[in-house]
Amino acid sequence: MSGRIAYEQHIEELARTHRVTVLRLGEEMGTEGCCADCWAWEVVLPASIRTKWAYFLALHEFGHLLDPDARRGYFPLEREWSAWQWAFENAWCDVTGAIMWRVWSDDAFGSYFEYAVLDGEGDEF
Repeated sequence: MSGRIAYEQHIEELARTHRVTVLRLGEEMGTEGCCADCWAWEVVLPASIRTKWAYFLALHEFGHLLDPDARRGYFPLEREWSAWQWAFENAWCDVTGAIMWRVWSDDAFGSYFEYAVLDGEGDEF
């Protein structure tokens, strides 16, 4: 079974097992706009999970629902990191250096880190 098929299969299994509604972005969106809604118990994911990055991003969004710390943590950074940890621990493949680089970049966790150390106008506290 190819990685892409396994990735999609895992996401479908998580949704079915935990009764999570999965909404899909348009193809043109790529991974921009992925999110989780803990009140509606739904995730918004890429149109298809074709890459390892899209797979980990999808797992991260499930982590926001399925990991108590990612759902109820007091600080945004705590919730974000808990969701990433949940993704790493529940993936059907290894976390690579390239995945960690993307997580720590401005594409993912890095963007939340920036908001934690800067105020609303971009000045340091």
